[in-house]
Amino acid sequence: MNLRDVAEKVGSSAPTVRRAIVEAGVALRPKGRQAAPSSEPWPEDDEFQGATPDR
Repeated sequence: MNLRDVAEKVGSSAPTVRRAIVEAGVALRPKGRQAAPSSEPWPEDDEFQGATPDR
């Protein structure tokens, strides 16, 4: 649930709910969309041998 949904359910405003959550020490997610994690595995060191940067 987002803050607006919680506020509606408890009969309060989103800023009041946010303040209460933060005062309780709960970490909130950052605003906006988050980038999806890459499904590609991280390349091994030997794959970089002899590589030159693209310019």
